[in-house]
Amino acid sequence: LAGGRRDGRPTGTLRQGMAGGHIYDEQPAPAGNIVAVLPGREAALRGQFVAIGARLASNAVGAATMLELAEAFAKGKSKPRRSILFVLHAGDEQGVLGSRYFTDNSTVPRDSIVAQINMDMPGRGASPHPPGGVERSIQLVGARRLSTELGDLAESVNRGLSMPFTLDYAYDASAHPANVYCRSDQ
Repeated sequence: LAGGRRDGRPTGTLRQGMAGGHIYDEQPAPAGNIVAVLPGREAALRGQFVAIGARLASNAVGAATMLELAEAFAKGKSKPRRSILFVLHAGDEQGVLGSRYFTDNSTVPRDSIVAQINMDMPGRGASPHPPGGVERSIQLVGARRLSTELGDLAESVNRGLSMPFTLDYAYDASAHPANVYCRSDQ
């Protein structure tokens, strides 16, 4: 929309249609991860953290789900044994900037994080009709990659539910074309 010519005519020429272009001005803007800790109830385990992460910008559903979890844990009658570390990652759409920053500058010692749960797109299933219905299906990725404990715990808790979920491990397969685990930004 600046001076010059567009489409063979001067910009701003009346009654000949609009001639113009876009001007983008990218400026660095401050952004940061948002981190909160809910201390665990047991002194011996309080120094261990279960991290729950979500993208701050593009994944509003994940961020909202994480905030709902934080509120439920904070208001619950029974507090978790271990501390919970809630992290909203900023700038991940621009190259996992928030995740990388947190990894390089963790607010707690990294070896004290015993599990990472990524709230990436909760409520979005690959299949429109998974067994048990969408509302009863959970996709698990990485629950047994570094240790079997998290996967065993998820299955044990699920078995104890009056209406258990269908646990979908399809995206966790090493040969899956999407390679979700290795591409994860959280």
